[in-house]
Amino acid sequence: MHSRLSGWSDYTMSKNQPYRPVRIRPQPHTECARCNVRPSSLFCEVPESTLPVTQRYRSAQIDVMAGQTLFFEGEKPVYLYTLFSGWVALYQTLQSGKRQILRFCLPGDFIGLQMNGDGVVAYTAQALTDAVFCTFKYDALGDMLNNHSEIGKRLLAMQIRDSNLCQHHLMGAGRKTAEEKIAFLLLELVYRTRMQNPLVECRSENSIAFPLTQEDIADAVGLSKIHVNRVLRDLVQRNYISCDHKCLAILRENELAQIAEFEVSMITTPDFR
Repeated sequence: MHSRLSGWSDYTMSKNQPYRPVRIRPQPHTECARCNVRPSSLFCEVPESTLPVTQRYRSAQIDVMAGQTLFFEGEKPVYLYTLFSGWVALYQTLQSGKRQILRFCLPGDFIGLQMNGDGVVAYTAQALTDAVFCTFKYDALGDMLNNHSEIGKRLLAMQIRDSNLCQHHLMGAGRKTAEEKIAFLLLELVYRTRMQNPLVECRSENSIAFPLTQEDIADAVGLSKIHVNRVLRDLVQRNYISCDHKCLAILRENELAQIAEFEVSMITTPDFR
């Protein structure tokens, strides 16, 4: 049965949009001290002795099914989220209906903070797989940052990392070939998965679970599905990658990195300690 968080109705209902089913996980929720994704999350730098205190800022853990929307572009934020498990796409939609995926979120990522000048969320967040989120009241963010400087430093570092990655994608959109753009995206996701979700089950060391469709890739790099299909098929035939049964493997990593002009430092979070 689906239920709502306290105050959730104001958030999940918006004009011309249906209610988004959310399942609140029963207590006890995952303890921050035992969380597998904490090393890549907002609470990464919080001392273990302080975690029982900072954990109280979390409202709940929720389940969102694949294909469901967590929130829509243009809504007033009520909650912020740490992705605990699953994949999420952040995207904007043009009046023509065309979609531009801005970013794929992986476990540990903090979602919902980016707003425009009117104080509304700047993108839509959709679960690409079944996903679990830790939720935080938006109104509690200021108190959390004021009382725990290590969280503020970590949030700044995560925002700098995401901004840097956005700049690389912007440069790719304007100056890179289709092959270079797709190669960069595939390497980015493989390395981010290794860094942020090291316990993910893979068939081999150089492979990851890969739920993206060719349409998802096309909307992320600004190409047609036909063009993406052609490039992926060529990369497979040249033995750079294999991609089947929702699994992506990078077979010639160094060579693909040269094509993409990809470096691990492009996706690394700066350390302000």
